[in-house]
Amino acid sequence: MSSNSITTHLRLFDSGGWVLPWQVAHQEGFFAEEGISVEFTEGERTEEALRQSTADLTKSYKETNLCAGNIDVYSACEWGIIKRVVELQSGKIIGNRRTVGMVHTIYVRENSGLNTPKDLAGVPIAVNFNSGSYFAAYEALENHGIPRNQIKLIHFGAPIKRAEALFTAQVEASSLMEPYSTLAQVKGFRPLLEYPGRGGWVGREKLDKPTLEAFYRAVAKAVDKINQQPEKYKEQLVNILVKDGIDAQTIDKVRAAIKVPRYLPPEPLSREGFDSTYRWMVERELIAPNATYEQVVDTQLVSA
Repeated sequence: MSSNSITTHLRLFDSGGWVLPWQVAHQEGFFAEEGISVEFTEGERTEEALRQSTADLTKSYKETNLCAGNIDVYSACEWGIIKRVVELQSGKIIGNRRTVGMVHTIYVRENSGLNTPKDLAGVPIAVNFNSGSYFAAYEALENHGIPRNQIKLIHFGAPIKRAEALFTAQVEASSLMEPYSTLAQVKGFRPLLEYPGRGGWVGREKLDKPTLEAFYRAVAKAVDKINQQPEKYKEQLVNILVKDGIDAQTIDKVRAAIKVPRYLPPEPLSREGFDSTYRWMVERELIAPNATYEQVVDTQLVSA
């Protein structure tokens, strides 16, 4: 389809490194080639908004705006997209990546005395409730044998607030992703536990199948482009720190050290993937029970 044949307009929420393929699909013209025009919106950046972030999903920016019909698609962790659709009863899961290059990493001070993941038992860790930093940390710590009653996850909000909590010794550990992982490293903090990110998309209900297919194709092209030329898009990750007011000298160090994650093309959330993650959340009372795959997932692109 030519770039002069725009048939669909989508309002996308910009959630930083998670949606770099969306940004590249826009700037390289892949959305336009598929007949899609897009506009990006960002959440509020007040101190209160950054601290609250997704602690209360009924008040957080992207969730409330999708419910109100002001956003068409947003990205979140796999655990989070399920929780949002189940509990807010708005939208459908339209895409997923069970393995992505974006990695959740728990950082500690270099001289903290915390040397193995098991040392994190009982240690307060800065996270953002209802986000990947929370769910991934919970799952990773459990997988390392830490009892649930010794997992201490403390809400500090948006990534910059979790990083600041670590840098100012408000906590001994913090769960971060890029570009904040590299920021922590250049400031002398040490990675202790890594856990692969799992992410997906929530879209407004009744997005038609041709639009979903076109969106998938455009993002897949962007993923290929990023993986072939990661250095070309590095600055878009680094610029996230500019918005946070990080000083230029530190940003230069991050720019020199950061590696662009390797992305994978999207796919529908499978029934097996949903069942596994949803069951894990229900067993830990992290989500309302009794939801079904058909209620939560847009199945138009799911293979029969």
